[in-house]
Amino acid sequence: MKENIGGRHLLAKGLQNYHRFVKPGRSKHRIFHATSTHQPSQNFLSALSNQFDTIQTRVRSVAEGCSRSFLCKGLASGRLASILVVLAVTGWASSPSLLLAAGITYVQGNYAAPQAAETTVTVPFTAAQTAGDLNVVVVGWDDSTATVSSVTDNAGNAYTLAVGPTIRRGYESQSIYYAKNIATAAPGANAVTVIFSKAAEYPDIRILEYSGAAPNNPVDVTAANRGTSRTSSSGAATTTNPTDLIFGANTVYTSTKGPGSDFTLRLTTTDGNIAEDRWVTTTGTYSATAPLNSSGPWVMQMVAFRTPSGSSAAAGGSSIAASPTSVNFGNVIVGNKSTQSITLSNTGAGSLSVSQATPSASVFSVSGLSLPLALAAGQSTSFTVAFSPTTAGSVSGSISVVSTASGSPITISLSGTGTTLELSANPNSLSFGDVTIGSSSTLPVVMTNIGTASVTVSQATTSGSGFSVSGPSLPLTLASGQNTSFSVTFKPSATGSVTGDLSVVSNATNSPTVVSLSAAGVNQQSVTLNWVASTSSNITGYNVYRGTVSGGPYTNLNSTLVTGTSYTDTTVESGQTYYYVTTAVDSQGVESAYSNQATAVIPSP
Repeated sequence: MKENIGGRHLLAKGLQNYHRFVKPGRSKHRIFHATSTHQPSQNFLSALSNQFDTIQTRVRSVAEGCSRSFLCKGLASGRLASILVVLAVTGWASSPSLLLAAGITYVQGNYAAPQAAETTVTVPFTAAQTAGDLNVVVVGWDDSTATVSSVTDNAGNAYTLAVGPTIRRGYESQSIYYAKNIATAAPGANAVTVIFSKAAEYPDIRILEYSGAAPNNPVDVTAANRGTSRTSSSGAATTTNPTDLIFGANTVYTSTKGPGSDFTLRLTTTDGNIAEDRWVTTTGTYSATAPLNSSGPWVMQMVAFRTPSGSSAAAGGSSIAASPTSVNFGNVIVGNKSTQSITLSNTGAGSLSVSQATPSASVFSVSGLSLPLALAAGQSTSFTVAFSPTTAGSVSGSISVVSTASGSPITISLSGTGTTLELSANPNSLSFGDVTIGSSSTLPVVMTNIGTASVTVSQATTSGSGFSVSGPSLPLTLASGQNTSFSVTFKPSATGSVTGDLSVVSNATNSPTVVSLSAAGVNQQSVTLNWVASTSSNITGYNVYRGTVSGGPYTNLNSTLVTGTSYTDTTVESGQTYYYVTTAVDSQGVESAYSNQATAVIPSP
């Protein structure tokens, strides 16, 4: 009982007096130290652990509220320095020292949510920024076509994509970026600028600063999801580091009611989108959630940011990390393959073995990783992940990496969009009919991009005598659903039937797109016949006959009775001799005998 009494007294005294370490004028660091001369029981060690959990919770509460509390008055820059509590138990050969750090704390935040489509949005940090801190930038927008071209700031910090873009097609998109180990900036001197590929609908940019994150590799794991309901949820990810800040943010079609359970609200924008966080002290499976005021489409993402210490590596164990923790392949043509490299690192002090790296969807594959794979402390290996879409549309998945490290398995988020490149011609064939030599006929062809990605038309040519094409200046890029027109002209130089093709070359999978062409060249010569009207009564009209042999046989040329006494034959061919006769037809339909024969010789051109 002696150890219990002594231990409780020591810890109780520490809990009563820890407030002293945040009062004005006190030093930035304080240490509790106690010794014992005998081995403690397991129950006593458990009690110590529970009491230190309580200290950690209270210290974090004070640290987070410091920037707005009178407790911080007098501290430099209005920021609470690290609060360190160490219990050193000397003489206990089998018991490790226990270390408690203040963790990752929120410093400041700001946002901009212009109520119009914008290509560039800039948001300033209003307070000073401290070297080594972490900047987090949430980029949301209300369409699924614009993309983020760049994220930069005035201080020259480098921003890395942590997760995204996560797209709710037709409604909204969101990505989360971060800049690690940032540079110092005076109040209002640093501003983040986000540039989109095109004017994004209702962009919603949130910027936040945190202190205490790992300066070199702050991202532990990520998760992202989209849906339509009254609750936005990122989906789950399993952390590999025991002390993480779980950061969550959403972009919603309706509005967010408040933070999720156990989360602290950091920002709510005028568009009803939030940024929230939660501090955790054990590895586990976590997700970011937030309720909505009414059901509607949403995108929710989570990033777990790790501390510099507190992982299993600090205790001499093994810890595995992936870089990057999420891969977005962007647009990939159906039937093609896109690859990216992922590095696995043993960030702990002990060796580990990787036994599995399994993709969750068949369109993703892994190569270059011989399993099982042993990684010594500090060792890394790289492998290739590929995206091979079989159909058009967005696909999301993950790779589950199973190892002997604590927190296994870790999850690497994967996403990509299968696109199609296809050009359609309307009509797919052109018939010009008969065209007189010396004249021309022109018909249109409309080329439409019926795929899901942009198509670039590089060439349009024709084959076949007398055919030519004109149209827009090439090369020409057609967005999905866009079209353009070409004009095909037939100008015969000789009589006779002609066939050919219009061939349109592009980067579409069905290139070249071919349109069939047909026409006939005819000469412009004709024979005009004139005759004397019949003297018989009740004559209603005449028939005209033609033959190629004198005396017949003859072929009737007119489909209806000719009511006058002349007729022009436009179907003659050069170099031919024709023989013509006529007959008279009365009201009873009685036809007379052939008239005398007339001869016409058609000259060659």
